[in-house]
Amino acid sequence: MIDYLAKLFIKRYKDTDDPIVQSEYISLSGSLGLALNLILFASKLVVGFITNSISIISDSFNNLSDSLTSVIAIIGALASKKPADKEHPQGHGRFEYIASLFVSMIIMYVGFELFKNSISKIRHPEAYDFSALAIGVLVFSNIAKVYMYFYNTKLAKRFNSTLNDGVAKDSLNDVVATTGILLAGIISVWTGKNLDGIAGLLISFLVFKTGLDFARSTVSILVGEQPDEEQIESIVKEIEKGKYIKGYHDLIIHNYGRGKIIASVHVEIPIDISVVEIHDIIDGIERKVLNKTGIELVIHMDPSYSLYEQYLNKETDVETKVVDILDLENDKRKLETAAEIIKNGGLVAMPTETVYGLAADGLNPDAVKKIFEVKGRPSDNPLILHVSSIDEVVPLVSEISVNAKMLMEKLWPGPLTIIFKKSEIVPDIITAGGDTVAIRMPDNEIAKTLIKLSGTPIAAPSANLSGKPSPTNAIDVFVDMNGKIDMILDGGGCKIGIESTVVDVVDVNPKILRPGYYGYDTISGIIPNINYDWSLVKDGETPRSPGQKYRHYAPKAELLVYSVKLPDLITRMQEDIAKFKQEGKKVGVMTFTENMPLYDGDVILNVGSIYDLDEMARVLFSKLRDFDRMGVDIILAEGVEETGLGFAIMNRLKKSAGDRVIEK
Repeated sequence: MIDYLAKLFIKRYKDTDDPIVQSEYISLSGSLGLALNLILFASKLVVGFITNSISIISDSFNNLSDSLTSVIAIIGALASKKPADKEHPQGHGRFEYIASLFVSMIIMYVGFELFKNSISKIRHPEAYDFSALAIGVLVFSNIAKVYMYFYNTKLAKRFNSTLNDGVAKDSLNDVVATTGILLAGIISVWTGKNLDGIAGLLISFLVFKTGLDFARSTVSILVGEQPDEEQIESIVKEIEKGKYIKGYHDLIIHNYGRGKIIASVHVEIPIDISVVEIHDIIDGIERKVLNKTGIELVIHMDPSYSLYEQYLNKETDVETKVVDILDLENDKRKLETAAEIIKNGGLVAMPTETVYGLAADGLNPDAVKKIFEVKGRPSDNPLILHVSSIDEVVPLVSEISVNAKMLMEKLWPGPLTIIFKKSEIVPDIITAGGDTVAIRMPDNEIAKTLIKLSGTPIAAPSANLSGKPSPTNAIDVFVDMNGKIDMILDGGGCKIGIESTVVDVVDVNPKILRPGYYGYDTISGIIPNINYDWSLVKDGETPRSPGQKYRHYAPKAELLVYSVKLPDLITRMQEDIAKFKQEGKKVGVMTFTENMPLYDGDVILNVGSIYDLDEMARVLFSKLRDFDRMGVDIILAEGVEETGLGFAIMNRLKKSAGDRVIEK
């Protein structure tokens, strides 16, 4: 009947996961209970007076109290679905428990009244006429109460409702009480002994105990009881599925009543992955828990372990296969496997002389799309195609200028990228929709062999999450890319450490779009009319080279670069170290070997000798990542002269710092 009535009176009766709909079901069941109990009260009261049966009259008032219970159930359900307000930010769901407490008190009161009436009847027995009419009413009462027991039990299980559970228990007690009265009447008729009072006494104990137990369970919820094991298991299952989550602790569930259960938990995460990435993982867990259980889970992140150290110690279950390439001849099978991944549209991290690249088939738009997705790279940031020979350039471009030929002959293979007019076979996704393409031939045998075995030009931006420092070893690739790509080729550390120089020779006046290992002096010695182009790409314009439009190479910590032109460079940095420490920040200092004893930062890392900029370029990005692993809040870095390789180093430092350079 409840399901039938629900179709009539509840608009969204099928949406039983909605707390508001649940409250409407509970309110409807209360209304039905009210109607049935009033009918039973009236019929028993009339029959009780006709037969002069105190027990039947008492049972009628028991039904009247049940009517009051139904009224409270309705009020509790209506109150619990009232929306949250300023005074009650977590809603009004606990009204249901308060109503349940009143129900338990009524049950105990009825039990107590039955006890008194039964004692009175034992002391002063009265004759009564236990007729067929009385039997009929009592049997009808039992049928009605059994029905109420079953539908309230069903709703209690479906909606985890303490109200329906209480009403179901009360209905069952009523069946026991009415059956006792029925049996006592029949025995009295057969034997002539009045057992009505004794039966009522036993029933009163049962009724009172039921009310007391119900009160205890309701008070336990209001005070704060141990969470339900199924709820805990559901939450834990979703937490343990979370990527990178190693463990959890301090799981607390706060029950604010129907429609408002909040849980909080601490989870253990790595210290060396992107905050954005772990935030997405945490959000996903919270959504799944809400959808499956209706519980609003709040997760606190505890950075407690290092993926970097796990990689070093081989402790982790590696989702991305890491392959050591120690000898090209002996490890050729490994490179053939990597080439098959490239041919099939997969992603492989490969070493180059500059930084590790994230390699994909450069002529397969779907494969290239994966690069953008995995890195989180803006789609208007073009990619560089990598080739293993000059002959492989020809089908990719519409023309090769004299300047381009000279640069290829003199500086390829090596850390130089050249901009050409693209041919039709180059996908637009590579060039960000532009009409030029960036190409280079890396000076790394592993990279060149992989390109040759793949039989296609390879698109390979740095193998890091977009914006982070570029990786110069396989470990840093692993930290960013584990589980996101198919394979990492570990070829050791990169010998140069900063990205290639990018030269645009398409226009009449060639330009250096991005400084790199090859500086102005080297390039101008081959094509004399070259100049730097430092202008950033304006909105709406298509960049020809990576690195022209967005901030790059940034560590998690704030970075300040101190110009070498400061007359009191070391004194100024030391003063700022003291100031930041006073503010409660953990201070990192990037300096040279010669200057390390002059600073008292919390973490001091050196980038080699001040006289060896090749070493600084090689370790620059790895040191920025080391600062992140060590949890510093701010990094103070010494700058260098902006000449030669120093020009490229300062370019990377400025971009890492968002152009925050202390010059005075």
